Amino acid sequence: MREDLAKLEQVTKEIRLLGRYHIDTESGLFLFREKRKQEIEQLSEKRSSLKRTLPTKVGKERIEELRGEITRLTGEIRKMRKEVVLCDGIAERSGIIREKLQAVQRERQEGKEGKAHEHKRRSGRADGADEPKRG
Repeated sequence: MREDLAKLEQVTKEIRLLGRYHIDTESGLFLFREKRKQEIEQLSEKRSSLKRTLPTKVGKERIEELRGEITRLTGEIRKMRKEVVLCDGIAERSGIIREKLQAVQRERQEGKEGKAHEHKRRSGRADGADEPKRG
């Protein structure tokens, strides 16, 4: 039951992400994911730059300001990474769903074809044997 609740929570987060950013297509999802990855890279570079600035001789006020900015960037990066993971989950789940839908469609199609053949077999007209001879 705990696993089911965890899966439900994960799906809920994924749905919220899709709704929050108005993502309604697979291509939109992948564009959003790539954009987030680029933003993560940019913020990480900025954070690294700030970390390199810290050891230099700057005033105590400036050090606290830099640390605050580093903490803020770390929070943003963490949030964006979680969104990328959610995108991966959505993509994986949509692939599974797509496969299941295709399997159901194949089964329905096979069922329709099977019923058509069964009808012909039962009526005895599958090979034309019951048709009256003309001529």
